[in-house]
Amino acid sequence: MDKDFEPSESADPLDGSTLSDVVDSDYDKAGRLGRRVFLTLVALFVLAALSNVFGMETTSTSVAPGHELTVTAPRTSRAGMDAKITFTLRTAEKISGPVTVKIDQDYLDTFSTYSISPAPDGESSDGSMLVLDYDAPQENAFRLDIDGTVSEDSVLLASGNAHVYIDGKLVASTKLKLWKAY
Repeated sequence: MDKDFEPSESADPLDGSTLSDVVDSDYDKAGRLGRRVFLTLVALFVLAALSNVFGMETTSTSVAPGHELTVTAPRTSRAGMDAKITFTLRTAEKISGPVTVKIDQDYLDTFSTYSISPAPDGESSDGSMLVLDYDAPQENAFRLDIDGTVSEDSVLLASGNAHVYIDGKLVASTKLKLWKAY
């Protein structure tokens, strides 16, 4: 560098520059803010989906010691979509008495069709609950699957209860909930 060189104070450093017509930084602040808010909402939606907020919900309950009922069911669904509800009852000892599962009919009315597996040995209704009776499985676990299709004309939020009895004694109970998306 030349020591004798001193910049002229009269020369404008942007003279002849291509930066002279650059838009100032305050331009389109609202647009930038809107884009940031939109991208933040999209990121939150993706994180919610990844954390299974819109997917299956698993609940685990017990009423009697040594018994645990785990229910896996959809939390949200759309009309016409398949939905599977799985009840798994685990006990400390072999189940030696008959198993009865009662499910709120209002919750089941959310489905246009449904099938129950295994098929119950007896099926009835007490007006508000579907009652499924099974012979004693002679194991320490019992599993019940209900496969269905969400009805077009069902309510926005369906909820109900499910109760499991062994030999007439209530051993587990849980709440069921299904949001219908449009």
